[in-house]
Amino acid sequence: MKYCLTSAAIGGGIILEYDPGTGMMKTATIEHTLSSEAAKLLARNWPIHRKLLTVLSESIKGRIDDVTEIPTFDMFWKRYNDTRGKKATTDQWDRLKDSERILAYAMITKYKQETPTWQGILMPEQYLKKKRFNDFMR
Repeated sequence: MKYCLTSAAIGGGIILEYDPGTGMMKTATIEHTLSSEAAKLLARNWPIHRKLLTVLSESIKGRIDDVTEIPTFDMFWKRYNDTRGKKATTDQWDRLKDSERILAYAMITKYKQETPTWQGILMPEQYLKKKRFNDFMR
């Protein structure tokens, strides 16, 4: 059981893996430098058990995504369904951390549904470059 916890309170995402039998944490991957405030928050609330992950997520207004696999660029490209700027979009995708790729991929549908018509949907490169997926975490 692998999950990605993302929140502005921790400054990005953490990928956590839990043992399916016991629910205890096996690994945690923090892909960014934590601020001292975020480090203290996690030290006080480290989700050693899967049930604690939900509690932590709610307390920091975070988002939990199940991770069966890290999305590939081709998966992103197909779901975003916009053929403009593939090379530039590939370059932006390559700059993302795994936790950002998970969130960017997961938020495509919500981003497209909740973006007002008058505002328009960004080209895929700009969606990634401006990290618009962070605007739709909840």
